[in-house]
Amino acid sequence: MGHFIEWVIPDRVVHVKITGAQTLEEIAVRSQEIIRLLDSSLMQHVHFIYDNSELTQLPSDLRGLKKSVTWTQHPKVGWVVSYNGRVGPVMYVVRVLTRFLNMKYSDQISYAHALHFLVKKDPALGETIQDFPEKSAAY
Repeated sequence: MGHFIEWVIPDRVVHVKITGAQTLEEIAVRSQEIIRLLDSSLMQHVHFIYDNSELTQLPSDLRGLKKSVTWTQHPKVGWVVSYNGRVGPVMYVVRVLTRFLNMKYSDQISYAHALHFLVKKDPALGETIQDFPEKSAAY
């Protein structure tokens, strides 16, 4: 139904928020937007943080999804971290798809946890993050 894409750290980390029920066509459009961001980055790897809190439905056609998410095969794709994912069929499809595509993927409980996870995986990110959220009591 909708999406929002922005750089959290220019050329390094992209934040993507997905809302509502997604169609293969919407996913393909978003994929092209992400490819443009990846192509514009001067960095070797770009990481992604996905907010799935308002994602309600994904197509169940895994072959169609694989064809629609062409950005996942871009050589600059680093880690993909999602947060606020509800337990249920939508997140099941996300997990199956990420395994099917051999992606570096992790679920986290919050945006702050997602950032901390990425800094652990790519310590150079810690140098670029200003006003970095403090670790929560959930750690």
